[in-house]
Amino acid sequence: MRYCSLEDTLTLTCKELLSISCIERAKMATSSPNIEEDESLRGCEVFVQKHNIQQILKECIVSLCIAKPERPMKFLREHFEKLEKVRS
Repeated sequence: MRYCSLEDTLTLTCKELLSISCIERAKMATSSPNIEEDESLRGCEVFVQKHNIQQILKECIVSLCIAKPERPMKFLREHFEKLEKVRS
């Protein structure tokens, strides 16, 4: 039996979430979903790549899994606040 690494799982999860959310947005926004759905999905992919979102989320989730904090939402809030200060 082959086990997926945490990195494999996170990569798949990020791609699935991106695909699902973009497709749902495209379906809500248009009556001809095929062309606009593709354009919306591509727009989401470009945005995620431009801002390195997948890598940021992957690192965040890995940190969360390593720390296993009692209050995960507080941990996540503080994690993103630190990132924002570093990037400002």
